[in-house]
Amino acid sequence: MGADIGGHHIAAALVDGATGGLVEGSPRRQALDRKASAEALITGWAALIDELDDLAGGRVTGVGVAMPGPFDYARGVAHFEGNDKFEALNGVNVGAALREHARRPHNIRFLNDATAFAVGCSRMGDAPRTGRAVALTLGTGLGAAFLEDGVPVIAGEGVPPDGCLWSLPFGAGIADDHVSVRWILDQARMTGLAAEGVAELASRARQDSAAAAIFERYGENLGAIAGPWLASFGAADVVLGGRITGAFDLFAPSLRRALESAGAVVSVRTHPNTEDAAIVGAATTFDETFWSRARTRLPRR
Repeated sequence: MGADIGGHHIAAALVDGATGGLVEGSPRRQALDRKASAEALITGWAALIDELDDLAGGRVTGVGVAMPGPFDYARGVAHFEGNDKFEALNGVNVGAALREHARRPHNIRFLNDATAFAVGCSRMGDAPRTGRAVALTLGTGLGAAFLEDGVPVIAGEGVPPDGCLWSLPFGAGIADDHVSVRWILDQARMTGLAAEGVAELASRARQDSAAAAIFERYGENLGAIAGPWLASFGAADVVLGGRITGAFDLFAPSLRRALESAGAVVSVRTHPNTEDAAIVGAATTFDETFWSRARTRLPRR
């Protein structure tokens, strides 16, 4: 079983261990209140695990979970202090709690959500299984995963600390401040273009030059943040996921120019279903060949 835990919902599905694909009819989505108590969150997630385990006739061999950071992925402990996502889980051993609340004590393994997306893209053929590639998730914040031969890399020459870009200094703040949904909507408000979300603003941008300029600046920011690291890592491919990719046509030209200026010679593409890729990537933790290489490369925070 693979699960992708986001800021507003959890998506989960059964994954065929032989083919690596989602089992037809198994995908589930459940709304989340990220301000809920730890008990409510764990109970809800465990109930979803039970539901899919029942669907599989009790044959689930493990549960892989794509989880946002900061998180100790090796131990399964959340470090969400001061974080607007799941702060009630701060200090909680999520793996142990899920095993306690689910009807069966499943083996549970964790991957960073962006890393799970990257691994899933590699498994599904949308990112290369050999060589160096980077996946970026664009939404509430900036997720990043650096892959070498399909396995995450979080340290070493050309890789930012823990393989993360979101917290790097940029402009008057950090990268997340300049490439998030929040930044896009703040720019819209300052321009007098009130919009309920990125999709609405993107639709307007295809006819409105002021709205289009926001996405152009977004691409410039993303390229300036990621470009030097893509170049130093030697990545040949970049895969983008997340809800902001719905506006890829609007920021792709400025992104590519900024990447080229940074010396990054890469192929840039989007993945059509970020959740499915993250679910497959999370479930890949039960491919023991992959896990034997990946488990030593998991961020501790």
